[in-house]
Amino acid sequence: MGFGDKITPALAVIAAIVAAGHIIIGAYSVSNINWIHFKVSETDKDIREFKTRTRGLNVECVDNEPGSCQALERHDAKSKYSGVVHSVLDLRSASFGLPLASVSFTAIIFLLGAIIYIVFRRKPRYRQVLLLTMGVCNWISGLVSFIGLIIYLESQNQEAHKYDPNLITARAAWDETARTATTESFGYAFSLSIASCILCHAATFVLFTASLWA
Repeated sequence: MGFGDKITPALAVIAAIVAAGHIIIGAYSVSNINWIHFKVSETDKDIREFKTRTRGLNVECVDNEPGSCQALERHDAKSKYSGVVHSVLDLRSASFGLPLASVSFTAIIFLLGAIIYIVFRRKPRYRQVLLLTMGVCNWISGLVSFIGLIIYLESQNQEAHKYDPNLITARAAWDETARTATTESFGYAFSLSIASCILCHAATFVLFTASLWA
């Protein structure tokens, strides 16, 4: 048994472990509400825009107020709002869907890859092509995850500038007092999503390395 026959399975296992981290952390971050915090300074107004809130990719809740959670409008609600904010609704949907697509795609890649690897484990050339193909596919998955993060940031930017008085979950629809009193900060779920993206690319690097030794 050559060195490649020894190191390749080890690298494949490492890639699978790193990919599992991407899948678990990515899925958790998408479902977590702590993506962004709206901290509001003291006011005497008892309306939603003047309360400290925490927002995820598809829901927003007022802090310390049970039953206050409200679903965020997405692309399926376009008919209720002017065309000015349609891109905001599309971006919200994409920033939720792309991370899920990345997690699902990586899971499929490694599940099918593991089965095929077991079948061709004694055929170095087939094994090499498999690992290289898995690496390319997982790189695409990592790219999708990265694009999801960029789209999320762009959605926050557009929410602050595209105005529709009916879309009250967008910053542009708040009155001047509410905007001035509110400070935004990213939550830990956003950081976890970044970590998930990095892990996906790390798994790709390990797969490419394994293909060199296969």
